[in-house]
Amino acid sequence: MKDLVILGAGGHSKDLLFLSQNDKYWAILEGLSGHLGYTKEELHELMKYKFLKYGKEIAGNPVVVVPSTSDLDTGEFAEFIENVLMFAQQYGCSFQDGLPQS
Repeated sequence: MKDLVILGAGGHSKDLLFLSQNDKYWAILEGLSGHLGYTKEELHELMKYKFLKYGKEIAGNPVVVVPSTSDLDTGEFAEFIENVLMFAQQYGCSFQDGLPQS
């Protein structure tokens, strides 16, 4: 697996600890994408479905709702990222400070 390097402003590498939650999440998906062979977008949809979906009734019909990650507050997003990291570990992809480890 390739090492993941995030470049900040001016082309300098940036530690994921200092990235926004959203940037960190997408960097994690990038590492997981390289490990599993799916696109970041495919994994994003899977992670939302796996960890955020809930059931609701609309006009008497049960439906599954999958909210956008932009609807999450900071605490909810942190929990979501932790769930994604645990998912990655189940498939042999571990991360140190958000970076994939070989």
